[in-house]
Amino acid sequence: MPQAELNFAVLLNAHAKQVNPAVLANVEELVPPDRLFVSHSEEEGQELTDRILKRGFETVFTGGGDGTVVHFINEVIHRAEDAHTLEVDQIPSIGILRLGTGNALAEMVSSGSYLTDLQAFVRNHHRDYHVLPLVELEKRRFPFAGLGWDAELLNDYVEIKRRVRGTALSPLFENVGGYFGALFMTTIPRRTAAHLRGVQSVVRVTTTTGEAWRANDDGSEGERFAPGTVLYEGPANCLIVGTCPYFGYGMKVLPFANQSSQFMQLRVIRLGLSSILANLKPVWQGTFRDEGILDFMVQGVHLEFEDEMPYQEAGDAMGYRREVDFHVSETKVNLLRFI
Repeated sequence: MPQAELNFAVLLNAHAKQVNPAVLANVEELVPPDRLFVSHSEEEGQELTDRILKRGFETVFTGGGDGTVVHFINEVIHRAEDAHTLEVDQIPSIGILRLGTGNALAEMVSSGSYLTDLQAFVRNHHRDYHVLPLVELEKRRFPFAGLGWDAELLNDYVEIKRRVRGTALSPLFENVGGYFGALFMTTIPRRTAAHLRGVQSVVRVTTTTGEAWRANDDGSEGERFAPGTVLYEGPANCLIVGTCPYFGYGMKVLPFANQSSQFMQLRVIRLGLSSILANLKPVWQGTFRDEGILDFMVQGVHLEFEDEMPYQEAGDAMGYRREVDFHVSETKVNLLRFI
């Protein structure tokens, strides 16, 4: 059993794909019943968060993917702000159990096994941390967001899962296969049709607050820009910001995102889907460089599009936007690191 001085809790999302009876049984062997919380709905998740915060746990493990941990972080921050008690040492350290679908944050800090990580913490008092800055928009904090093709693909993935839910095909679309299915069956045909009609998305990217600079191909500092500078204006298929290098499944979309706790990476992608697919391996590994990809390190940035663009935050579809103002949040969180 865990030693008494370990002041921690575990919050699991019962709807996460990998949170099943076998996983629950493994976790229950390591976590006392009064420290294990399982959420079955958003409302219950909020209630459990309240209970966790009132108990004053120093560390909280979340299991259920990026959406679960980001939701918990925001709930904690919002409650602290409402009580005017927002201090870094009052935000619990976060452990991430790799039990979701995409697991972008887990790529940064997890060994790959939820059980190995939890055992290391409980049995060995593991205390290695990664300080994670967050991107902020309209009082929401998150490790990455995107507008354009990535969000469009996410919408298509959600839709295709909805269509096959309850059928024999459902297991084939509950993982990375679902993204490729959505890509080739829906996203590519739609984008091809738009290209043939001459439809292009045009964006204006402007620095707002703080420092900004162009990132060279190796991530080193290039040209610097003052607030109010237009970094880019023209056609773009996808714009991504973040402090986490990864999207789901180990795809390293923002290879320079965690170089500094004061900056977020902004990537402007002008390439077509055919170019990305032709170079999928280096794109996935984060090593692909091309004049059609522009990288910047920024502290605040305003994006303005001619037309509404699909938008996602931390892998959750968030509708459509024509304008957004991202900035690096003053609040950071400590993630337990097991790699």
